[in-house]
Amino acid sequence: MSELKNPAPGIYLVEWSLHYLSLKVDRLSEDSRGNVAGEVTIKSSAPGSPEHIHQARQSLTSSNGRRDLVRYLSEHQQGWGKEEWNEIIEVSFVKVINAYRLGEPVVNLSEVAFSESLVFRLRPLLYEGQPNLLYGQGGIAKSYFAAYCGCLVATPVPNHNGFDPESGGVLILDWETSKEELAQRIASIAAGLGHSAPNIHYRFCFQPLATDIVEIQRAVVETKADLVIVDSAGPACGGEPENAGVTIAFFRALRSLRKTTLVIAHTAKNSGGTAGPFGSVYWMNLPRSVWEIKKQQEVGEDSLQIGLFHRKVNLGRLHPPMGFQLTFKTEHDRTVALEIKSIKAADVPAFSSDLPTWEQLKLKLLEEGKMSVKMLHGTLPHLSIENIR
Repeated sequence: MSELKNPAPGIYLVEWSLHYLSLKVDRLSEDSRGNVAGEVTIKSSAPGSPEHIHQARQSLTSSNGRRDLVRYLSEHQQGWGKEEWNEIIEVSFVKVINAYRLGEPVVNLSEVAFSESLVFRLRPLLYEGQPNLLYGQGGIAKSYFAAYCGCLVATPVPNHNGFDPESGGVLILDWETSKEELAQRIASIAAGLGHSAPNIHYRFCFQPLATDIVEIQRAVVETKADLVIVDSAGPACGGEPENAGVTIAFFRALRSLRKTTLVIAHTAKNSGGTAGPFGSVYWMNLPRSVWEIKKQQEVGEDSLQIGLFHRKVNLGRLHPPMGFQLTFKTEHDRTVALEIKSIKAADVPAFSSDLPTWEQLKLKLLEEGKMSVKMLHGTLPHLSIENIR
């Protein structure tokens, strides 16, 4: 008897308990003529036997390919002859092909249970189970802020700076730096929160995400990750970000993880942060929520102000701008603690042009003394006195 399992997207495992065998197939692909191929790994769990039996890329739909594999196994693996190996290979390959081509089941939407409110992994920034994107110019603390989000999820701190986290595992996929730098960064953020460093998992990456997706899927399963941070989009996409096909392939692979994802991206050089994420229009279209990050910092200061501006959302309404002050505490030129505090974005002059029109008008009228708070409230009665202040 055999049993087919699907431990992760794109990975199929056929277990033969009476034979103490498991046959795993991953990295599947199908060409234009319908030929399906994948990497086949056969292992034994029989007492006293070597675990490894065979591993190779194999056509699953070729009769000649199956016969060659059966011949090889019967000649090199003691215990079973051609008939037994033929049954194992034939049944396993047919099960995998059928499951691979079947894809996802059709569901009746009227029977799907859903939350009455939108679900966040980190309210209001990261929508649960969706691709979220944070973009901005280089050197403005995007990676630090993404790591801060990871810390809030890994070690939930209720209502910290207005964020409401849902506890879960965190995995950082890194195309830019090193595990040592990320470990130091996480430790400094945790110190600023008054905690020890949380259990955040890290994976050094150099292949395009779409190419490496099988191993990334495996890492997500093994680390029990609920939030996956991709740093950053340019090298992770594995091609020209301006290319629509490259961008779509990136998000298709990301979707296969079925997890909340935070993708860090850059803006085009000298764009002033007004052109959206650098590359194809799909970098803006395919994420469900997109935030732009901007920075103000004076030369020589140990603190900086950042503003988060909600540029696009598919699942609700745009969130008002948010502001934060990041203060770095250093010892011997090394950051030992990073304190992050919420501030009003409107209080930072560099962010004024990114505020809603009504808020820009409010600031101008109040600063120039043309209106008092009471007069402005009479002009804009839908705003509370507290909002105007």
